[in-house]
Amino acid sequence: MLPVALISVFVAVVLLSDLRMSQTFDEGFHLAAGYRYLQCGDFGINSEHPPLVKMVAALALRVTHTPPPNAGVCGQEETTKDHGYLLGLTYLYKQGLDAQAVLFKGRAATVVFAVALLTFVFFYARNLFGYWTAIVALLLAVSEPTLIAHAALVTTDMAVSAGLMAAVFSLDVYLRRRTPLSTMLAGFGCGFALSVKHSGVIVVPIILALTIAHLLLESNDQTKRSRHSLRTAVGVAAIFLIAVGILWATYGFRFWPRPSGAPMTITLADFLIQVRAQGTTGLMPDHLIPFAAHWHLLPLAYLYGLVDVLNVSHPGLPPWILGHLLPHGVWYYFPVTFLIKSTPAFLVLLLLSKLAGGWRSPDRRRTAVFLLLPVLIWYGIAMTSGLDIGYRHVLPTVAFLAIFIAGGLTHLVNTVQRSAWKVVAAVLVLGHVASAAFAYPDYFPYSDELLGGKQNTYKYLTDSNNDWGQALYESALWLKQRGITDCWIAYDGAADLKYYGVPCRVLPGNPGDMLPIPPASASGLFIISGLSHAGVEWEPEDLQPYYGFHAAKPTDNIGGAMLVYRGTFDLRKVQAVNYIIHANNELAKNPAQALSDAQAALGITPTSVRARLAEGHAFEALGESQEAHQSFSAALVQAEQTGAAWYPAQIAEARHGLGQ
Repeated sequence: MLPVALISVFVAVVLLSDLRMSQTFDEGFHLAAGYRYLQCGDFGINSEHPPLVKMVAALALRVTHTPPPNAGVCGQEETTKDHGYLLGLTYLYKQGLDAQAVLFKGRAATVVFAVALLTFVFFYARNLFGYWTAIVALLLAVSEPTLIAHAALVTTDMAVSAGLMAAVFSLDVYLRRRTPLSTMLAGFGCGFALSVKHSGVIVVPIILALTIAHLLLESNDQTKRSRHSLRTAVGVAAIFLIAVGILWATYGFRFWPRPSGAPMTITLADFLIQVRAQGTTGLMPDHLIPFAAHWHLLPLAYLYGLVDVLNVSHPGLPPWILGHLLPHGVWYYFPVTFLIKSTPAFLVLLLLSKLAGGWRSPDRRRTAVFLLLPVLIWYGIAMTSGLDIGYRHVLPTVAFLAIFIAGGLTHLVNTVQRSAWKVVAAVLVLGHVASAAFAYPDYFPYSDELLGGKQNTYKYLTDSNNDWGQALYESALWLKQRGITDCWIAYDGAADLKYYGVPCRVLPGNPGDMLPIPPASASGLFIISGLSHAGVEWEPEDLQPYYGFHAAKPTDNIGGAMLVYRGTFDLRKVQAVNYIIHANNELAKNPAQALSDAQAALGITPTSVRARLAEGHAFEALGESQEAHQSFSAALVQAEQTGAAWYPAQIAEARHGLGQ
């Protein structure tokens, strides 16, 4: 009953905190896409992620008779990301639905993956160490702030965490006792990981590494090891075959993404050409993915999404780390993020378990390998990726560390004579639980209390570490409680400000916001989202529209994600990005006005590569090819001067404009 009680409390805390959360970036897109999968079987929509989680969330909407997205004829809509995000926005906020109620239904369904993860944690820990160690592991997991934050979101991070744990647990059982049933269960565990998120493919090297480690540790008898190796290799091959079958099943055993073989908006071949031009090259995009597509080895939608993920991972997106915006990912991002986002007690417990957990003894060495090798491999791959936008990308490792800590603590408690160590262990576990309790209801921006907690997270990290668009509900409540209607807001998120009743004048939160041009300066109350403050959507440092706010101290911090400032601020760089947005949006209908706006932006920020590109496209649309050539050439030169690492997509765009 105790495990059930702990998981029940966890689910209650998750759902109660979710009631105060507005939509995070991807949830609207995922919900609408999932509904279209169920309606049409059209996996071309949001192919960036496998369909399973989205279909589970959408199933909750269908069974509660929630109307579907108004998306037109099945198989005939665009498959671009821009269209998909617009589809999610329209579905939640333009069809007369209660967006929060729709989100809550989807979240209540996806919490099943968190329950699955916690169930696997308990049973795996019990299998390894016994009942009370499993309780400690479960207590550590249910009190982990980032696990709570992501537990019920209509996203894929919690599902892949459950999938990896299922894969490793079932593989461990298979390697200990090779039977047809254990082989099948291991195949299902591996297939689960593959079918919920593209990073689930990391389960393949993890399974291979764990299998090799098991064989090396199993016996010193070379003849026996060779015989077992052959049997094990055959079994692992069967596991992978079952896993691939599970993956195919989630796509309805169909190679083509869209019903009746309808084409994607951009073919896979053209998409590969596009991403290579932006710097995404290597064995996977250059050889393995085209090979798999040619021979229909994996569903085309899965391969398409894999290219998409590789494209945003290499060279990557600009991360905000330790108060600095960098042009691309850095190897130390995830280790540093782990230190910031873990509770102080969890870090001390991990160190204590490592030093005093008895892991060097022969009877515990294999267990340590199975708990830590998945963590090391996942971090190793993450650290070479450029997708440094959130601790959630290494979330699958947290549960393994919780079991490792629990195993080390119980060994320490059972072997030491002094009761003081038992008190220390108990106090640390309770301290970890206390951190989670005091963080309620804002788990997204949690950071180490020694660094100042959620109020200071924005100084060190951003994106899904503190601001993923989720704090709009709390911002509207904050304004309402204070009777504030005269304000400015820069919100970088996917939720609708009018739906939540935010009365502020709106400043661009990201390059997609088409808004009126603000004055050159303004006074009053400003709410700047953590993402907008960090500037990850814009150009570097002095070209960031909200760089001037860095010198000011926020007077408040709403939900750990929305920074409140009072005073008079220079908005000329905000004007400049507005002009660029206007130029890009006006290009097709009024290229002369687009040119005027692009040049207005250049008048304010003459070193802006994006403004120069907008000018080049406007000249091109007006038929002034020589001037367009000069603008594209100037954009390339400026990108090199500012730093080419900041502009992989823009450099490819400029070269395309030059016909290169």
